[in-house]
Amino acid sequence: MPEEDPQILEDLRQAIAARDGSAFLSVGLFCSSLTSNQIVAAMIAFVILLGSFILDFLAVSASPPVAAPLRHMSIG
Repeated sequence: MPEEDPQILEDLRQAIAARDGSAFLSVGLFCSSLTSNQIVAAMIAFVILLGSFILDFLAVSASPPVAAPLRHMSIG
């Protein structure tokens, strides 16, 4: 088995972090466009992102036919 290049792994980690960060930002901006109140927008965004993480945890324990759609619906 070839050795893993640490630079490639670090680049992959940064790409995943950038993807997750941009997804969080887009959810926040979408929720902000739904309402003029910042507190309500933050709460809506929190609920959407929490739901996405819950879908990811459910996908781990679900059967393979159910797990695939759950993973596609989650951000993480």
